[in-house]
Amino acid sequence: MQTDHGLLNQILGLAGRYLGISVPTTPDAEHQAALNDLFALPPDQFQTAYVDGQVADHQAAIDLFQTEAQSGQDFLLVLLAKASLPVLQAHLTQAQDLQAALQGGSLPASGPAPTEIPAVTTPPPIA
Repeated sequence: MQTDHGLLNQILGLAGRYLGISVPTTPDAEHQAALNDLFALPPDQFQTAYVDGQVADHQAAIDLFQTEAQSGQDFLLVLLAKASLPVLQAHLTQAQDLQAALQGGSLPASGPAPTEIPAVTTPPPIA
């Protein structure tokens, strides 16, 4: 999943540069605060909160990409949205399966919490 999102972020970054759209390279204040809150949770609460967030965020991304795929005005962005939807939908299914497993007690509800927030990388410059 991390590889898929990293690749998509690079592609969207390149598309944004090509189209002259400013693409953020770090989370905005709202998302940074959510990350800080998540990483401050004790390990027994982190896993559930993280998975719940993955389900919500993947559904929001799918909604956004579907809107772009159906009514976007730029051919490149429409194409990228359509190409990305199956991967995002697969990720949502994986997150929902994990969420159901956690709620059903088939996975341990605790585990080590990450010690640092993953770095956001900037896409390479357009040649």
